[in-house]
Amino acid sequence: EGNDLSIKRTQAQTGRLFTSEELEMFREGPIYVGILGDLFDVTSGAKHYGPEGSYRYFAGRDASRAFITGESSGDGLTDDVEGLEDSQLKALMDWHRFFATHKTYTFQGRVQGRFYDESGQPTDVLRWVEERVMHQKELDKKAADMKQVYPPCNARHSGSSATRFWCSKLSGGVERDWEGYPRHLFDKATKTTRCACAKDPKDPNPDIRTIDGCHDLYATIALSPSSTTSVNEYDDGCPDSKREDIVSRLGSMEIGLIEEKKGV
Repeated sequence: EGNDLSIKRTQAQTGRLFTSEELEMFREGPIYVGILGDLFDVTSGAKHYGPEGSYRYFAGRDASRAFITGESSGDGLTDDVEGLEDSQLKALMDWHRFFATHKTYTFQGRVQGRFYDESGQPTDVLRWVEERVMHQKELDKKAADMKQVYPPCNARHSGSSATRFWCSKLSGGVERDWEGYPRHLFDKATKTTRCACAKDPKDPNPDIRTIDGCHDLYATIALSPSSTTSVNEYDDGCPDSKREDIVSRLGSMEIGLIEEKKGV
């Protein structure tokens, strides 16, 4: 997958270079929207970007940051993307792709300022955005590869909270010929932990952990609100001294393990 903005630059013919003041004139007809310094004629979408449209505040300006923050007035309508996470910059690039590949929105030029200089050449800020987006894409690919090796667990919800986790041959949307065992998987890139299915109950990967103090051959983890179900109703095999740590890892509910063990 290439760099979207670089691709757009090579495809563009001779777009006009606008100042921010000139861009303000394009709020009713024709209607121009700027994103990451590129300008698109969105007049065909006037019901969205015209004076009465719900996205009218994007018209006649480059408000790149607002595509992510949702701001619709004041200082929030800015092209300043400093401080956005890499994942947010990637989401912003996805918005750029939406305009660049739209059937009726057309590329018109660029706005001089944060992303393009007075000669219409990319600035250091734009190059920085592109670098961060490429970095995020690399992380996403690694995460996708990891998902194939350690698919996410199935989860059953009660209200807004997950109350049961288990593995199957289709859990996490990853079709395979094995089920697996629920484990904690630590993601070094995001510094987060998720429930993952390990094929081998004795997986040596240091980022894979069994639930501390619990039998490593249980196939299903069940979380139950202490107000409705006592953890002691389950054959959980988890000593009381470990229960506080378990709860902190998997949620603010008490934990038990349903009597589904493999290999015992």
